[in-house]
Amino acid sequence: MGDAFVVRRLAGRGRGVVATRRLAAGEAVLLEEPWAVVLLADELGSRCDFSLRPCDKLLRCASTGLCFSSQEDQKAAASLYYKAEQLAAAAVAAKGAGKGVAGAKPAAALSRRPAPLRLALRALHRGGLAGGEHPWTGLESHWEDLNADKEEALEQEAARCLDVVAAGLGLFAEDAGDEANRAFQLLADVKHVAHLLAALDINAMTVTDEEQRDIGLGLYLKGACLNHDDEPNCVQSFVGRQLVVRTCRPVEEGQELTIAYAELAELSSV
Repeated sequence: MGDAFVVRRLAGRGRGVVATRRLAAGEAVLLEEPWAVVLLADELGSRCDFSLRPCDKLLRCASTGLCFSSQEDQKAAASLYYKAEQLAAAAVAAKGAGKGVAGAKPAAALSRRPAPLRLALRALHRGGLAGGEHPWTGLESHWEDLNADKEEALEQEAARCLDVVAAGLGLFAEDAGDEANRAFQLLADVKHVAHLLAALDINAMTVTDEEQRDIGLGLYLKGACLNHDDEPNCVQSFVGRQLVVRTCRPVEEGQELTIAYAELAELSSV
């Protein structure tokens, strides 16, 4: 499966995925874990935030509002994003207390953000916890097609995102470490974050459950290289948080692999 395709620049298509050999119908060409994934608003509180699976008895974090099906899932999430989101939630609570807001609810404030924006923040949080990684920089953003007003709006949103990322790295605390500062400096470029927001408009995938109902949004770095087509030769599905891409008809060597997907909602949408 790992030798099924290569990523290339294609004329008029940007990056694309090309078959390196003949592929049979139904062949799995990609299994991928997400760089970041979030539940849609309607699914929060009924599914595990890490595995995305439904569960009757979830462990709920009071500070973030995130729910997990087990301590193992909670621990797995911690190193990817959960630790940062806890710190960011604490900063929101402290800000509310400083303004004299009684009973400030940081979890509610965080969960009210639109899913595309939560996805961007989670991608950035993971990058921060990983020492400043930003593997999304090669994604297509079509920035050159945006008008000045849209660019300005994205850059303003990017600046707000960086405030949350700084909080997630603990930089608002008195004992903020040098390592966290270095990680933040690798991410703290408003233009680059604005490009990430634009890229998610194009590259984020709608995650579905076993009945093909929409439950989340995910950033899959390899999956994002697949272009869409009105007559795709591949179909995507999900096993929990894992993306599975299979051919839906035979594909010849050198042919582009394509999928069908809907365009992501705007960052301002609920």
